[in-house]
Amino acid sequence: VILATLSELNRARDDAKDYADEVAGELDASLKTLISEAVSEAITAAKRDFWEEENPRGTVRFFAQKMDPNELYPWSTWVYTGENKSIRISKADGSNVGQTGGSDTVTIKRENLPAETLDVSGKAASAELNNVETTEAGGAEFNVYRFGVDGRENSRGKFSLDDVEMGDIPVPVEIQPHKHTISLTVPERDVSGKTEALGQGKTISVVEAHTLLMCWARTA
Repeated sequence: VILATLSELNRARDDAKDYADEVAGELDASLKTLISEAVSEAITAAKRDFWEEENPRGTVRFFAQKMDPNELYPWSTWVYTGENKSIRISKADGSNVGQTGGSDTVTIKRENLPAETLDVSGKAASAELNNVETTEAGGAEFNVYRFGVDGRENSRGKFSLDDVEMGDIPVPVEIQPHKHTISLTVPERDVSGKTEALGQGKTISVVEAHTLLMCWARTA
């Protein structure tokens, strides 16, 4: 038989109520924590699903400051597309996606120039080269024949150079060595030729005005 006073019963009742309130409070706090964590995980999963839909493999992102998406999105893998590169659209069938080409400089070759001819023409002016002398030569001794009193009946034949008949009386002739003076003149004449080299073959830059951005492509 257990005997208890009214005061003890009231105290026991109060203690039981306090314990029940404490347990209920702890359960409520635990329930709130579980609900909060579940909601947070659901939101995180929803965000990740949305992010995956917006950033599938092959996505390219530009950044106007130094950024690394491998650090921003550690669950994914990104590669840098290359420094100092321009973007050019690939074929619609994707057969050449990722290929590189081109250059920032170019050398213009002869086959790149317009098919034009360069005519060069003119006249060389006439020029006086003054008088020049031949070397000394031409000395000779020989006889010429005159006709005697009997006239042409005594002809010795014909002088071979100019077909002139000669007489029969010899006349000695001596020609001293001598020079001739010749006046030389170069007449005006047409000339043609080639121009000097048109350039130096240096490369030229074909880089357009631009703004540099960081460019990353997602691979996984």
